[in-house]
Amino acid sequence: MSMRYVPAMLGPKSRDALLAAGIPLSFFLRGRIRELERHRRLVFELTLTLDRAGAGITTVTQLDFEPVGSNTRVKLVVAGKNDPHWVTLGRANLEGQLDRLGRSLSTTVEPA
Repeated sequence: MSMRYVPAMLGPKSRDALLAAGIPLSFFLRGRIRELERHRRLVFELTLTLDRAGAGITTVTQLDFEPVGSNTRVKLVVAGKNDPHWVTLGRANLEGQLDRLGRSLSTTVEPA
C-alpha cells in the first residue's frame, strides 16, 4: 500500500508556522501487511517519508481485537524509532483520530 498525504484543512497561520519550523506539508507512506488474523489481529508496517529522497521512518502497528459481550475491545501498539518529535506528532494525531471516532460512534441514528 502507498499514499501521499497532504493536509487539506491547514489554515494560513498553521501552514506558515509549519513552514517556518521546516516541517513539510506533505509526506509519503508506504507499507505492508505483516500479519492478518480475521477478526482477531492486524499487524502492519508503515514507512513515512517527508520527501522522496529521505530514508523514512518505519513503524509497526499492531491491533488486537477481543470480543467483550456485544462490544469489541481494541488494543493498539505502535512501535518505532523513539524520536521525541515523532512521538509527540504521532500521539497528537492518534488522540485526534480516536476522539473523532468516539464522537462518531456515540452518535445514534434512528431507523427511518
